[in-house]
Amino acid sequence: MHSARRFGFAAITVMLLAMVSAAAEYRFEDEEPDMTDRVARISYIKGDVHVKRSDGDVWERAVLNLPIVEGDELTTGPDARFEIQFGAYSHLRISEKSVIKITTLRDNLVAVSLPEGAVTATLARFDDDNDAFEIDAPSTTVAFLKAGRYRVDAGPVGYEAVRVSIPEEGEARIYSNNSGFSLRAGRSARVFVAGPYIGEFEHGEASQFVDSFDRWALDRDELIAKRQASAYYGKYYDTDLYGADDLNDNGDWIFTRDYGYVWRPYRTAVSGYADWSPYRYGSWRWVPGFGWAWVNDEPWGWATYHHGRWIWYSGAWHWAPYGYHRTRRSWWYPALVVLRVVNRNVCWYPLSYHHAYYNYNRNYHRNYRRNRDDPDGDNVTRPPLGTPREPSRQIVAANPPGSSVISVPLDDFGKGRGVFKKLPVDDGRNIVAQVVTPQDDAPQLPAMRDIRAKVRDDIRADEPKLPVRRTTVSVGAATRRNDDGPLDKTLRSRIIQGDRPVLMPRIDPGTGDVRAPSDAKAVRSTGAVGRPQSQPAGRDTKEPSRTITPMHRNDPPPAQSVPRNDAPKTVIRRDPAVLDTPTVEPPRRAEPPPQRSEPKKEPSRREEPPKKSDPPQKSEPPRSEPNKRPDAPAKKAPETL
Repeated sequence: MHSARRFGFAAITVMLLAMVSAAAEYRFEDEEPDMTDRVARISYIKGDVHVKRSDGDVWERAVLNLPIVEGDELTTGPDARFEIQFGAYSHLRISEKSVIKITTLRDNLVAVSLPEGAVTATLARFDDDNDAFEIDAPSTTVAFLKAGRYRVDAGPVGYEAVRVSIPEEGEARIYSNNSGFSLRAGRSARVFVAGPYIGEFEHGEASQFVDSFDRWALDRDELIAKRQASAYYGKYYDTDLYGADDLNDNGDWIFTRDYGYVWRPYRTAVSGYADWSPYRYGSWRWVPGFGWAWVNDEPWGWATYHHGRWIWYSGAWHWAPYGYHRTRRSWWYPALVVLRVVNRNVCWYPLSYHHAYYNYNRNYHRNYRRNRDDPDGDNVTRPPLGTPREPSRQIVAANPPGSSVISVPLDDFGKGRGVFKKLPVDDGRNIVAQVVTPQDDAPQLPAMRDIRAKVRDDIRADEPKLPVRRTTVSVGAATRRNDDGPLDKTLRSRIIQGDRPVLMPRIDPGTGDVRAPSDAKAVRSTGAVGRPQSQPAGRDTKEPSRTITPMHRNDPPPAQSVPRNDAPKTVIRRDPAVLDTPTVEPPRRAEPPPQRSEPKKEPSRREEPPKKSDPPQKSEPPRSEPNKRPDAPAKKAPETL
């Protein structure tokens, strides 16, 4: 009997350990995804906009909510413009006939190349200690320093000047190849990068150069500011879920006992789609580094398809900003789905609320370099602790309904929009019932390099026509390397400061106040930067003091050409053989000259007569002449009148 009890306890212990181990593995995949690079999105688009990815040479059509990553190149045709959202409070807008390239895209650094065209950037919030946003135009680099709105015009190919304007608020540093200066709000600067005035610049009022592109950018700023004023950043979701303010006008937030606050779309928001369900209307697009990502057709769906979970609750679809296992921050995911290949059909359905992230792109993430400055997300705003992050009570995991499974033939996957259809309910229910763990092997999906030639016209685009395709233009005031961080720091040290150290003000260690020494006089500072001051020898320096030895009258004179600091001195004298031709005498050694016999006397020059001293007063005796030798014959005193 005792042995049976021991066996029972042992079995229970093994089961508990297995459950703990499974739970640990279950939570591991949700702690941090395999790919953590920063991702931007196209938040507005009008006209023909094309994109070329960093890992290919095929131009594709850009669409709304298309993910944008580092290395992407984008162009606009005539009468076209679009907007890129880099975060909750930063937007870049591109005008017609422009070319840009996302040179660097990290948590704390955005660098954009602008060979031609015009852009405006709006930074509603900006941390100048941690954030950096720079634009490289032809032979010019512009570094934004404060929150505000900026415009940079590179002009067409071959244009001789780059214009930078700050209409209202903001401040920037502008660098050319040989100069640098600051530009403040309300001002505009024109930097000449070619022609006879290369390297020069001129200033003006920013209001003189406002056009329709500026007015459109201002309208977009007002619209976005209105949305963000009624958004729930820091309450229901953190700032990593940028684009969530699009949900305000397309649904409402409700509180549920099981999932906390969730968002429910209005009927009018989905009425234009037949038998709508999540992850049905859109396309699969290739994103370098991440693999296959879902691009939704719904204009409001950026946050809902790359964060959180879709939940079938009370007979309708709802979206929760987070899953059950919430981590330290909100990561961006290509799609939160379970994706399988069944009978040569690619099938997918929304990931369950209680399920950890299922990485169906795992085969593409091996040996890929991570490019994230802040993997722990310490610089993001999180909802307060009072916001429900988990259900108030433990509930049984609710699987999505069988009608939520979408499929497409494997041969058509990734080649275009295609016709996505729902599986029959029974077939879908069987697929959903299969247990999926994060340790399952990723499905074998086609790689973009294998199907690029078969991509259909709804994705493939013709190569942009000239002149809207000039990436060979030299941009930036210096060569940019991603590993070096912001270019502003390097250029400021080299061009403005001339590699000289910057003298910092004196800080009182007791109070921390910035002030000058108590005995210092108020002197107006001079110079572009602080110039290091040298101290005289023997005063608070390591230079040894000098000993002066009395000299005899017959000793040779010391070398007068050697200064006290023993540094060699170049003496320029004229050669008597050549008229008006200076020759350079090599520097003499610092050692004293060797002892010689009496030096040969040179013919003495005609001495000028000594200056007459003022006549003495009648009551005073005559003054003695200065430097008079004792053995010299006495002179007659001047006669008095």
